[in-house]
Amino acid sequence: MNDAVEKNQERSNPSRRDVMSVIPQACFERSLWRSCRHLAVSLTLTIGSGVLAYYFIPMTWAWLPAWILYAIVNGTFATGCWVMAHECGHRGFAKSAWLQDRIGFVLHSALLVPMWSTQHAMGGSMFRKT
Repeated sequence: MNDAVEKNQERSNPSRRDVMSVIPQACFERSLWRSCRHLAVSLTLTIGSGVLAYYFIPMTWAWLPAWILYAIVNGTFATGCWVMAHECGHRGFAKSAWLQDRIGFVLHSALLVPMWSTQHAMGGSMFRKT
């Protein structure tokens, strides 16, 4: 068992260049069409599950487990919308900064999350004050 531990310690982590070299180039190309398709799927699932819950889950205490399950499912779908909004902030949604700012702002506003926060500006430091 000590031999296995020693072998793992001898291995070094791959460099950034090593990791980037194995990712297909297509993953680095921003496509408005592809991004809009992903956004449409996320919005459809999020809004669609909300509509279905509104019409088919009664608002009674007996249906509380169904509402909890709905919250988990809908929250998962809404995370897709948040990811798309976040990508707009990182300029990964499309090539046009103007369009990304508008789409990102609308999505962030709908999700009640600030578009231009100081989260990344602080570099993840817990001790630096804003």
